[in-house]
Amino acid sequence: MVHLQESNSLQLGLGLETQIHKPNDHTGETPHHPLDPLTIQEINKVRTILSSYEPFLSCFPPIHYLSLGEPDKHRVLWWKQGDPLPPRKALVIVLLNGQSHVALSHQELNQSAIARGVPLSELTCITPSPGWFGPDEEGRRVTKVQCFSSQGTVNFYMRPLEGLTITVDLDKKEVVEFLDKGRGIPVPKATNTDYRYTAQDKPLEMEPINPISIEQPKGPSFSIENRHMVKWANWIST
Repeated sequence: MVHLQESNSLQLGLGLETQIHKPNDHTGETPHHPLDPLTIQEINKVRTILSSYEPFLSCFPPIHYLSLGEPDKHRVLWWKQGDPLPPRKALVIVLLNGQSHVALSHQELNQSAIARGVPLSELTCITPSPGWFGPDEEGRRVTKVQCFSSQGTVNFYMRPLEGLTITVDLDKKEVVEFLDKGRGIPVPKATNTDYRYTAQDKPLEMEPINPISIEQPKGPSFSIENRHMVKWANWIST
């Protein structure tokens, strides 16, 4: 059963087959808890189902998100060990015909980069983290964007454009907020920022590093059940 939602996501009902699996062999893994992640078999079944619908019939666009479609919370709370699992569903999010260059076409951003001495050809912008940033963004697909200079190094994270942040509406493909509170702050130099061993100014042979041992003499304080449920102190995580 396929549910098409207004958010352009697909919820897919999956039938499961119980199989015996070997240790460290995940190909025959079977979920034991309502919140257990999708198994390899289920992910492959999702691919088969998607291949039967447009636009996957003619092409296979990038999948931005594929995970368990979690059952309602009350069903999880009522579930007891040994009970049948709620219907397994997959939540798939695919954005078609997306563009990723909205930020780089923003005039103020380009001017701020040039003012810092960063050529636009060396400008790298990323979305650092998703999240909820305030009521004005409720019900919208927005993301924060931060920019770096990749000039002279592959480790562009070491060369941020400090204080420069923009907010982009992913559906409207437009910049909705531009903040530059870092004018006058120089971009860090690229010298010695390349993390690659071959690029570092060090001898060909390095002194061996002493081993690190982290242990609990009285045994672990956590336990792992059914591969995915972790219990520690008063916490239970799946």
